[in-house]
Amino acid sequence: MVAVIRYHHEWWNGNGYAGLKYEQIPLLARIVTIADALDAMTASRPYRKAIAVSEALMEIYSGKGLQFDPDIITVLSQKATYEPATYQDPRTLARQIQVEKEWLARLIKIYGDLVHPLVIAQSHWLDKLIVSSYKLQEGKRWKNLSLWEKENL
Repeated sequence: MVAVIRYHHEWWNGNGYAGLKYEQIPLLARIVTIADALDAMTASRPYRKAIAVSEALMEIYSGKGLQFDPDIITVLSQKATYEPATYQDPRTLARQIQVEKEWLARLIKIYGDLVHPLVIAQSHWLDKLIVSSYKLQEGKRWKNLSLWEKENL
């Protein structure tokens, strides 16, 4: 686990902190690198606003072979639900939210603990998808929200 924490900022092409590249980077660290990048881009920071999940996924896909392990990105892109376009279409996004809710329920049942890291991570991911869904909806609800509500959903 220490290696995952230590090397999750390494780039596939060797441009990370320690200069490891390719398979020198532990597999779990390569996976966490992608999750960490997605989380960083889709979370608001004091110095910038969050970007949409679909935009973040496009950034991740564009980093294939540079920042991210191309084999992992290939595996992720083989499942249609994880295509960036999924998060731009309200209908497919609604289906994906349902899938993620089912995964959350399974994780809670397996671990029986709402503070287990996997349960928390899945909850955060589900929250981001729900916010993306609200942002995609056209209509009075989104248009009538205050600026504060829109920024904090």
